[in-house]
Amino acid sequence: MRLVWIVPESRGGIRSYAEALLPALRERISDLHFLDRLPTAEELAALRPDLVHLQHEFGLFGSKLPWSYRFPKWFASARRATSNAKWVATAHTVIDANWRYPTRGRGWKAIPLAALNILTPVFRSTWMEKTWGGFDGVIVHSALQSGAISASGCKRVVVIPHYVPEGGGTIPEPAAPTILLFGYFSPEKGQDIAIHAWSEYGPSAPKLILAGGVRRDEDRSYHAMCVAAIDRLGLKDRIEITGFVPEERLAVYFARATIVLAPFRETSGSGSLATAIGHHSAILASDHPLNREIDRRVPGSLAFFTTESPASLADEVRNLLDDSVRRTKLREAAGQYAAAHSISETARRHFEFYRELFEKSID
Repeated sequence: MRLVWIVPESRGGIRSYAEALLPALRERISDLHFLDRLPTAEELAALRPDLVHLQHEFGLFGSKLPWSYRFPKWFASARRATSNAKWVATAHTVIDANWRYPTRGRGWKAIPLAALNILTPVFRSTWMEKTWGGFDGVIVHSALQSGAISASGCKRVVVIPHYVPEGGGTIPEPAAPTILLFGYFSPEKGQDIAIHAWSEYGPSAPKLILAGGVRRDEDRSYHAMCVAAIDRLGLKDRIEITGFVPEERLAVYFARATIVLAPFRETSGSGSLATAIGHHSAILASDHPLNREIDRRVPGSLAFFTTESPASLADEVRNLLDDSVRRTKLREAAGQYAAAHSISETARRHFEFYRELFEKSID
């Protein structure tokens, strides 16, 4: 099998995800070509692939806005040029029939986004059929996403949860409580929810580290809004923003964390959450359905607060800081989850899906 592995991102979570899987996949597939950009149809044809695997996220092809979304045109051309190859995608973001542009936490952008929501029925075929319908198979991170892919016209869908990277294992807690929120700034990640929770918490709030920078230009205004909120709420002595954290420094920050926060408004299977699990962290997450699914796989691996509620987040941080036994159990369950969803196990499941596609085509 000649596999072409396409990752059209120079730096970020999807690039890290794909590169981590490559060595384990190469142990099974020696003829593997890695492309870190979108090739032309002619370049793909010259490689003569048996299988093309694309890491897909809407932002890598412009945006979710249909007039900026370049994927359907590129894919049609690439598919024609490789008519004998199977095509697989990993869907890092899935939009279903009920999706709307989120408006909370968007500041002034909420007004045009609310207007765009009137047009979402018109856009939906671009996000669904014109995105997934041409693939032979699609990998999703959550069972909750598979129905939308099937409804788009791709009938071979497999759930392979986001792998858990190897972390530092269980680390003794620091003497002074420190709370960590790791990941790029974006309304989806919910840094503003944590900031307002610290205002709710009051003067006894522990140190909060927002470990991350800005990846997308469209999130710069959100980052500025968070910085302004910290200043306006008088929290500069309690909240630290680190900027981008290189991978080799992650262990230092997780070693400092008594609790790791994941206050997501939206998620399709977050790499930052998987990283926290890999470090066997005591994690407090929003009760988003995909986060709940993680806890169903290994019960007790996450604690929860009510999504988008700063008051609930503040209350649950207090509860966890007062309960060292519960934090220990969360760390132990995270370790169990990490063992069950390792990089090698995730690569094995990819290979089995590839083999299934070819076996079914022969049948």
